[in-house]
Amino acid sequence: SGYFWLGGTFVRPDRVTGSVAAMDPATGKKAGQLSLPYAVYSGVTSTAGGVLFTTTLDGTIYALDDETMKPLWSFNTGSLSSAPPMTYSVNGKQYVAVLIGGSTIAQGVLSKAPETKDIQNTSMLYVFSL
Repeated sequence: SGYFWLGGTFVRPDRVTGSVAAMDPATGKKAGQLSLPYAVYSGVTSTAGGVLFTTTLDGTIYALDDETMKPLWSFNTGSLSSAPPMTYSVNGKQYVAVLIGGSTIAQGVLSKAPETKDIQNTSMLYVFSL
């Protein structure tokens, strides 16, 4: 192993997975956690309605309950994902938008997940209304 610019390489010995955790800011204790089959590079976006949104590198978008971390909904886009979900409102209607694709880092992280070997790297914007 070693830095790429020094002639070294990095090999991931195991499959990379991810998780999302909720922390109680008053106590500092973990309030809930969800383990996911793929890494989360996108971060998390929360709404005032108690829903969290995140994506995993395989392109799955998750809507989670902000207290229990239980999945409320998920959708696989069929492409790589590492951009954070965002939310906005137009005329009182709330939307969640996620940019999919463009992550070459994801392909290396997913190298130990053979089911993702044929995943295509495309660029799309998915928008969902709440």
